[in-house]
Amino acid sequence: MACSAERESQDDPVVLWVFRNSRDQWCVRKEGGEIEASFPSRKDAVGFARKTARTWGYYSLFIALPDGRIARELCSLGSRPAT
Repeated sequence: MACSAERESQDDPVVLWVFRNSRDQWCVRKEGGEIEASFPSRKDAVGFARKTARTWGYYSLFIALPDGRIARELCSLGSRPAT
């Protein structure tokens, strides 16, 4: 599955979450939306989230760590996709 390319505002970065669900799957969700994809490993989910988020040019990614903490990753690629 791929995340929708729609955002509320071009000035706001896309926000994605990587987390483990109750079935022990690692999921990717766009903030305010449904689960976009699920994976057996955290590494696969993070890779998918990063690849998907880069299509927006800049993003904020929240990643649940195996010990329960959350890491935040920010990225600006210096250009935004054409509208």
